[in-house]
Amino acid sequence: MALRLRRMFITALALPGLLSLVGGAARAAADCAQVGFLGVRGSGEDPLDAQVKMGTPVHKTYTVLKTLLDEADPPVTMTPHEVDYPAVGVPELFDQIIDSVSFTPPSVQSGITSLRAALDHTCEEKLVLVGYSQGAWVIKQAMLAPDFQAAYGSKIKAVVLFGDPSFDRDDPFAAKNYSNMVEGLMSLMYDKAADLAGVRDALLIKSRLPGWLPYGQSYCHGGDPVCGRAQANRIQACIDVLLNGSNDGNAFCSRTHEDYHAGTADGAAYDLAHLLIPRPFDPEPNPGPRPDINVTKVTETSGDPICAGDSPTVRATVHNSGQAPTGVFPYRWEVDDDIAETSTHTAIPTGGSTLVDFVLPDISQGTHIVKFAADHNREIKESVESNNTATVKLVVKSCGPTGPRPDMAVTSMSILPGEPLCAGNSPTVRAMIKNRGTVETGFFGIRWVDDAGTVFDGGHFSIPAGTADSHDHIWHDITAGVHSVSFTADFDDGIPEVNENNNSRTFTFTVADCGGS
Repeated sequence: MALRLRRMFITALALPGLLSLVGGAARAAADCAQVGFLGVRGSGEDPLDAQVKMGTPVHKTYTVLKTLLDEADPPVTMTPHEVDYPAVGVPELFDQIIDSVSFTPPSVQSGITSLRAALDHTCEEKLVLVGYSQGAWVIKQAMLAPDFQAAYGSKIKAVVLFGDPSFDRDDPFAAKNYSNMVEGLMSLMYDKAADLAGVRDALLIKSRLPGWLPYGQSYCHGGDPVCGRAQANRIQACIDVLLNGSNDGNAFCSRTHEDYHAGTADGAAYDLAHLLIPRPFDPEPNPGPRPDINVTKVTETSGDPICAGDSPTVRATVHNSGQAPTGVFPYRWEVDDDIAETSTHTAIPTGGSTLVDFVLPDISQGTHIVKFAADHNREIKESVESNNTATVKLVVKSCGPTGPRPDMAVTSMSILPGEPLCAGNSPTVRAMIKNRGTVETGFFGIRWVDDAGTVFDGGHFSIPAGTADSHDHIWHDITAGVHSVSFTADFDDGIPEVNENNNSRTFTFTVADCGGS
């Protein structure tokens, strides 16, 4: 149990992201820039001096923003700040978590303390905080302290987080708000640890940025298991391989963690530039009524299954929930985090609504996330700035005839030997899967269902043609009596197969009341 918990914690925290920044010296008022930038790198990144120890995505945001501010007329000056703290490696951090009374281990607490010390030594009137992965966690953890707003709130003008492990899809500052999105890896592990005494309280759970923040963006890509994803099977696969003691768990979960250094970092920098040029945070006297461009939903219009090669239409519904007309505003469509179309829309009157359609020509097989963003450049001053985006998930299947296919046949189920099958124990149930097809399966979803109706969705690595593999499930603290459990490979029919009728099997067994303590 201890080894399994260690794997679970280490994998969750090894996903790049524990912070580190080095404290900057105070500057004389005459030398003080207009904006101060405090960035927090991830644990998997080197503390390179060339990146001001920010790490790749945070430093990319800084460099793009610095260029935009330098090119402004007049220029806006900005200075980077470093924050120094231990930033211990993942194994040591894991030990600190286990030994700590709360979830804030000494290294993280030291980072929070140093971040506050760096804030104390800033002279700029406007501060921007940017963090990646566990760096995002530390920034948010620091901001949620009861005295943080009183101490620093007047100077902090914007916070940007990438891949936050405590990401909450309902956070008003969430840049991606999937209504069908599962929570991040740490939140799911919190649920999985419900029956592990002394562990659940030590796990990080989801949280939101404080509401007093003038501007915030928490970016979570649909394919990132650290903060959440639109497809549950991949993130569940991380947990599944961990709970079953697979050595592949760390590598699998780590390589699927997004780095956000490409278009997302650029986009975040552009949004920050629009806020900082020339004075977006200066209060306006009597601003009067404002519009509210509220993107209420994005849907696929046909409602029919989408096949590879189709050209489906997605539709955004936009409502002006404010007290003034919107004026002409820009909008853009994104497909799988790439900008697909940018255009403008005519003004929407107060209380009015509009529909915006977008066609995806010759769509490819797989899962695609389509996002609509209204007024993405923040050109319109609104009463609410956090409801301008919505997304939809499109699952595209191969509907026509294909060549060779796999065949995931569940051939047998059994209880692994090792401990008596007694009430109170935690037996391991094993399902054997044989690929009877002629090509490898690719990664596929799995589902366990016990006789109490409890459902566990996970995933399994690709099985080559003609070979077999096993998938294990631990039934914790089982009760005496007759029990049954079913296992289904490719439960969501994501993989076209030769035979779709041999993917499930049910296993029945008896658990004895062995007595004793």
